[in-house]
Amino acid sequence: MKKIVLTSAAALVATSALAGNMTFEEPMEEVVVVEEPAGSSAGSWGWVIPVLALAAVAYAVTQNNDDDDS
Repeated sequence: MKKIVLTSAAALVATSALAGNMTFEEPMEEVVVVEEPAGSSAGSWGWVIPVLALAAVAYAVTQNNDDDDS
């Protein structure tokens, strides 16, 4: 009878030891990334500021500076 009890106890200890992690870990949820499409106004007005800057530089360069005070 001792051998049966000892064998069953050893079997229970071995199965729980070899079973792995006994605590339950919830699987991580995947993060969903939604990229909203940019409106047509964002793409069509992106060139306005650089063109205005180039126009201002061109205007400043072409101005005739006749500051002769002699």
